[in-house]
Amino acid sequence: MHKACTTWGAFVATNHWLDEAVMRKVLSESRKYFELSAEEREKLHVRNGSIAWSGYMPKGGEKTQPAVKSALYVGSEHWWDHPRVQIIDSA
Repeated sequence: MHKACTTWGAFVATNHWLDEAVMRKVLSESRKYFELSAEEREKLHVRNGSIAWSGYMPKGGEKTQPAVKSALYVGSEHWWDHPRVQIIDSA
């Protein structure tokens, strides 16, 4: 995944367990979100987010190079010690 992301900027996961209808719904809802005004999107900024660092990140808001996207981060709200959270030690 690292090579795909650093070379191409993305990767595609296949043979996963995600329901096609759910993926279509998520895509549809995210399109609606990004059609909102900047002022409305800003209400969900990550700085107002939760333990899961979820919310809106405006274009240029991340310190990655190049920061050419805006994003809406969503995910489960679990503390680090929840059984569903896995910490991977990359050392």
